[in-house]
Amino acid sequence: MWYSFSSVFGTMSIRVYRIKSITIFLIFFFIYLINRILKKYISIPLIGYICKNHLNDFIGGFLFCIYINMLLVLNNKKPICKFYILFLIMLCVSLTWEYVFPIFLSYSTSDFFDIIAYMLGTILYYLMFNKLNKKIIE
Repeated sequence: MWYSFSSVFGTMSIRVYRIKSITIFLIFFFIYLINRILKKYISIPLIGYICKNHLNDFIGGFLFCIYINMLLVLNNKKPICKFYILFLIMLCVSLTWEYVFPIFLSYSTSDFFDIIAYMLGTILYYLMFNKLNKKIIE
C-alpha cells in the first residue's frame, strides 16, 4: 500500500500520510483533553474565557477535518485538499452543531463565536495540511 496520490500529494505515500495525520490528531486530541480538564482552573480573564468557551471548538474543527480525511484515506479515497470543500463541510457541520442540536439537547447552547472557532480550526488544518504535504514532497 505504498502507492502515491500523484495529482494531490506528489510523492507522498498513503502510509506517510496516515502516520503524520494520526500523530497530529493525537497531539491535538491531547491538547483538547488537557483543556477540557484544566479550563475551569484558568483565572486569567481573556485566556480563561477563550479556554472555557472556544478553544475546544477550535480544536474540534481541526480534529474533524483530520477525521474526515483519515476516513477517506482508510477507504482508499483521496483526502479533501481543496479549501472551499473543507470550509463548506465544516460550515454545515458547525451550523448543525450550534443551531440544530440545541433544539433537541437541553444542555446544548448556540453560540455564533463557536462557528467562527470551528472555521478557524478548519483554516489551521488546511494550512498545516499543505505545509505537511510540502515537507514530505521535498
